[in-house]
Amino acid sequence: MSSQEFAIFGIKFTFAAAAIILIVIYLVRPVIRSLRAKPDFLESMNRYELPVEDEAEIEIPTEGTWPDRSTMLEQARADPRTAAALISQWLKQKK
Repeated sequence: MSSQEFAIFGIKFTFAAAAIILIVIYLVRPVIRSLRAKPDFLESMNRYELPVEDEAEIEIPTEGTWPDRSTMLEQARADPRTAAALISQWLKQKK
C-alpha cells in the first residue's frame, strides 16, 4: 500500500466517521430525547380552553342520587364540548 493510497483511505475513513458522528448528534439524540419526554396532560389541557356557551346546561348533581352510567354517557355523546368543559372545570378545581 503506497502512501498515496493510505492517505486516500485515511481521508475516506475520517469523512465516514465524521458523518456517523453528525448523524448521531443531530438526528438520533433528538429523536431519543423526544421519545423519552413525558408530556404533562394537565399542562397541555390548560392551553385549550373549550368555550361554554351556556353554563346552565352543565348539571352537576349536588344532592340525591346520581344518574346512572348510561344516562351520563348519552349526555356526553350528545354534547361532547359541554362534557369536555365540565371535565376541564373538575380538573381545575382539583388543583
